[in-house]
Amino acid sequence: MIGDFNDNANALWALQLKEANSHDQARIQSLKDDMDGVLIFAGLFSAALTSFLVDKIHNLQPDPAQQMVFYQQQNVALLAQISQQVSALAPQVSISSAPLPTYAFGLNPSDVRVNVFWFMSLVFSLSAALLATLVQQWVRDY
Repeated sequence: MIGDFNDNANALWALQLKEANSHDQARIQSLKDDMDGVLIFAGLFSAALTSFLVDKIHNLQPDPAQQMVFYQQQNVALLAQISQQVSALAPQVSISSAPLPTYAFGLNPSDVRVNVFWFMSLVFSLSAALLATLVQQWVRDY
């Protein structure tokens, strides 16, 4: 029968349970220590990477000073067109016509590539930190 165990069998199972528990505890401690290291590295790496991103992300935006110059040139051109239309009513004033300026903001492809790679590495680093946290929670429940 299944319920009939002799003392030798109970001692054998107790020994096996003791060995399995010690092996499991060592494995859990190893996983916990590894995930602590991953979390520390991911946090430090993300902090350093963010400082580079904050500095370099400005290259993806137009320069405010250049934008202001463009808007001032556009205002001057619009005022010139208005003056030209008014001078059509009074022909004694002559103003040369000039086309409206266009603002050309171009992104440097290397800036775009660098920022894409830095954002990808930041996402991977934060994903590693999330996975390490999930593993730590699993180990805690185990």
